[in-house]
Amino acid sequence: MSPRTYRRWLQTGEPSPTAVRLLAILAGFVPWPGWDGWEMHGGSLFPPGYRRGGITPGDFFALAFYRQQVTEQRRRIEALEAELQALSMK
Repeated sequence: MSPRTYRRWLQTGEPSPTAVRLLAILAGFVPWPGWDGWEMHGGSLFPPGYRRGGITPGDFFALAFYRQQVTEQRRRIEALEAELQALSMK
């Protein structure tokens, strides 16, 4: 932030909410509802109580792909179970 902004905040006592959130993130906090206790360190997101094995941006990008894989595997399992059921009735 600029010195001018800092002086204005000191005079008015009203910092920008967006700036406060950004400063909180830089300090390692995640300032959004539902993320209580989560922290950012070294570019990784950590759930409450964890200090190792944080979630990287790449992990988030892969999450949608993993979900698709799980959905497809469940579909295949259901199809195979139905096929097995049909064969066992013969």
